[in-house]
Amino acid sequence: MPRYAYQQTVNAAQTLSGAGGRTIALGNVGWACLAAVRVTLVTTASVGNRQLRMRVLDNANNPLLDVIDANTIPASQTATISFAGLQSLAVGNTHLVPLPPDFAMPLGAQINVADAAAIDNNDTIAVTAVYTI
Repeated sequence: MPRYAYQQTVNAAQTLSGAGGRTIALGNVGWACLAAVRVTLVTTASVGNRQLRMRVLDNANNPLLDVIDANTIPASQTATISFAGLQSLAVGNTHLVPLPPDFAMPLGAQINVADAAAIDNNDTIAVTAVYTI
């Protein structure tokens, strides 16, 4: 797929608000290739290790991609999780999770971010998605 421009969708910090997490509409006007998703997670004091999950959904909420960070984030921490590249890496609370290269997304694609462990719905996330059109 030829690339014409990079676009990004930025989602301000908000609570996870439920076991299903938060879903962010990308607003792509046609097929696009996902380059990276960066999530800043701020966990509450509720005891338990969080495990971040990122899914790409089509416009009917069908999952196209489902990726879970193998590393966990404990209570009362701030972590940055980047879904990008081909390697897994974790240094403290900075995690890199592999993403398939040039992952194609249809018109109306969405990014869903959730805590796979479902520890606390009051944890907050800020999401930035970068994709090519």
